[in-house]
Amino acid sequence: MQETSTQSSQTQGPNAPRKRKHKIFVFAITAVIYSSLHASRTAWAYTKPSLGVALELNDTALSVLDTSFLAVYAIGLYLSEWLGDRMKLVLLLGKGMFLSISALGVFVYLFGFMKFSSLLLGAAVFALNGLGQSAVISR
Repeated sequence: MQETSTQSSQTQGPNAPRKRKHKIFVFAITAVIYSSLHASRTAWAYTKPSLGVALELNDTALSVLDTSFLAVYAIGLYLSEWLGDRMKLVLLLGKGMFLSISALGVFVYLFGFMKFSSLLLGAAVFALNGLGQSAVISR
């Protein structure tokens, strides 16, 4: 019996417990990031009316934000497919997640905390968010 357990521990190697912990950690981080990405995508539909009131944006201004997001998102889907054939998928997904999360963070900081009200800047930030999300969803 001891020979079998010794043989199995030798095939796994001395770093097996550390590799398992690393895999669990990477899985947990990935799950949290994808959940955050999904929540950021669905939350806009629910928060748009109250955000319009809080930032004093009319329906036209909110439509500009939507249009800038969707236009760049559509272009980004094409670009991310093209880039996906030429670079590592992990890098493309990681950069897309980072860009999307960063754009949302900038939007919240500028418009939520600083009370900035430039529609052009908001549309540019939402366009970056669309570009980032298109890189993540295409795969």
